[in-house]
Parts: sequence; structure tokens; C-alpha cells
Amino acid sequence: MTVSREQQIVRTAHHEAGHIVVAAVQNLKLRPEGLSVDERGEGLACYCKNTAESDTERERIIIATFAGLNSEERLCEELGFPVPEEMQRIFSQDSKEAREKISRLSYLSVERTAFQIEAELQSRSEAIILKYWSAIQSVAAALLASDWEPIRALKSGSVWSQSEKAKYLAGDELDVVLRQAGVEAEFAAIC
Repeated sequence: MTVSREQQIVRTAHHEAGHIVVAAVQNLKLRPEGLSVDERGEGLACYCKNTAESDTERERIIIATFAGLNSEERLCEELGFPVPEEMQRIFSQDSKEAREKISRLSYLSVERTAFQIEAELQSRSEAIILKYWSAIQSVAAALLASDWEPIRALKSGSVWSQSEKAKYLAGDELDVVLRQAGVEAEFAAIC
């Protein structure tokens, strides 16, 4: 089953909103860049995920990383869109990032394998998504309601999209939407 461009944009908005909301409710700092989706359906959620000094912080980052695909899948099931295929999940950038962080957990062992840890953290991610689904929907709706505008360069100078236009929900706007949904967030210009 094919996915239309419009469906992909809606899916990606929920994917990125899932990252942001789950990061916020776990007290991970969000970046002022907020989140975005381009006209091809690629997205970006800006939160601090390279500061893991402890297993607890690593777990929170992994859970927020899993939340993107988990939120997208929940949306697809609700709306009857094609669900992301297992190979897409396994080889996604999010899964690669999560597996790298899992490999750095101090309790990884023969008794507690990476597969077991991943399953546990996926379950925790799904539970948070279920609890905060209305907040995820609110953030995605606000992103989708924003106007198309030229692609913005990231502060690092990196290019996140090959498209010409994107929709953005910057940190100040995101903070308002999150607060209205009952989610407190902390923002940091530098992680």
C-alpha cells in the first residue's frame, strides 16, 4: 500500500510530536528550534539527546527516540494509514540512535540482553504515548496548521532537508501548545 505525500506529512508531524512530547514529560530539555516537517514528509524534532551521563538519562533519551515511530504507528492504526514496515523500523535513523545508546547502558549483560532492554524501553515509550496522546495530537496539529516557509538552516549550519519549504513550530510556540496540553517543558539553547 502506498502512502500519499499528504499522509506522509501528517505521519511525520505525529512522529516528531511524539519525540518532543515524550522528551518533555521525561524532563529532557527541548531546543528552541522546536520541530518541523518538510514538503517531502521528512521531519526534525530538536531536543537534547547527546548529554547522557547516566543510565537513567540514556533510558529517557532512548524512550523519546522510540516515541517517534511509536507515535506514527499509533496514528496510522487510528486513521487506517499503512503502518511502518518492520524493516523501516529496524533500519530507521531513530532505531540506530537508540541501539547505540542501549549499547552504552551499564546493565547490558548476558542476563539482560540488548533485545530485552529494547523491548522494555519500547513498552515504556508506548505507555507514555498512550498517556499523553492528546498532547502529541495537539503539537502535531499546531505544526500542520503552520504555514509553509523556506527551509531554515540549523544553528550548526547543517542541512536537515533537501526540500525548499517546511512547516515549523518554534520553541516559543511549542511551549504554548505544550502548556495548553498540560505538559511543562524546559528549553535549552545549548545541550
